[in-house]
Amino acid sequence: MFDRAGCISGWRFQWLWVSLFVRRLNANAIVMINLEEQIIILYALHRCGGKGRKARIIHYITENKLLKPREGDTDMRQKRETKLENDLAWAREDLKERGWLSMPQHGFWQITESGRHELFQVARAVSKNVLSEGNFRRYYTSSLSEEYFHRFNEKLIHELRELARTVPEPTDAA
Repeated sequence: MFDRAGCISGWRFQWLWVSLFVRRLNANAIVMINLEEQIIILYALHRCGGKGRKARIIHYITENKLLKPREGDTDMRQKRETKLENDLAWAREDLKERGWLSMPQHGFWQITESGRHELFQVARAVSKNVLSEGNFRRYYTSSLSEEYFHRFNEKLIHELRELARTVPEPTDAA
């Protein structure tokens, strides 16, 4: 995998470069593809006190069954993690790029104020029946296929409605 100079070489380098290039070729689309996973991570962080290690946040999500399962979620990846764990890690990366999550220490995920604001916005939309299972896409964008927006389940929607009852309505500063 590495040549004498310590550089990645051979087919693995080509695969790594191509996968990173393709992932970032259309970053906005990729950020939108895992938007549900991003919101679920923000919710889990909120419920876990605002921050936590990757394993704790993923455990919270899976143990509380906040996501509808997808075929292949339990398939193992190269890093000895499931596809779901890998997808959530990529969603975490996209949250960092949006400024909704920070990593104050290596391995710790922490929700930012803008991330908390976004979570509360989604919770309010759910509580006002703007968002319900299956029409999450319409709240965020009308340009993507609905196939990406079917992971919210009734339990999560109920919990988001409960969250909305506990947060104050935003006030207009203007």
